[in-house]
Amino acid sequence: MLNLTGQFRALVVAATIGFAPLAHAADTAIPATPEAGSFKIGIEPWLGYGQWHVAEAKGLFKASGLSDVQIVNFTEDKDINAALASGQLDAANIATHTAMGMVAAGLPVKIVLLLDVSMTADAMIAGKDVNSVADLKGKQVAFEEGTTS
Repeated sequence: MLNLTGQFRALVVAATIGFAPLAHAADTAIPATPEAGSFKIGIEPWLGYGQWHVAEAKGLFKASGLSDVQIVNFTEDKDINAALASGQLDAANIATHTAMGMVAAGLPVKIVLLLDVSMTADAMIAGKDVNSVADLKGKQVAFEEGTTS
């Protein structure tokens, strides 16, 4: 058996769960050209989502027949999650565990694309007196509950 890291193994399992319904959708025809209308995708300011801005700047959406793609920027997970769950967005870049939680709660969302495996793009921001994890002993550490923090 392959020796997979815990994070990669979880990603493979999530992808398997997320893409399993596609087997049942095989008989559904995919249109040859995109349907008319706007498409809103929610993102947050993170390096891994930069490709959407590049695609917009280079006109790749329009070149692919998508004339009205709107990138909606969010700064907090709770806001992008609420917008997706309430139908204000057509798609959103959210954490895999968040998407699976929405599916488990019965929300009509589908995992359709895994963009990355974040191995080192995350960081902890601290004051000048913190140079290592050991320096955090006895200090308060903030995080956003329910996120990848």
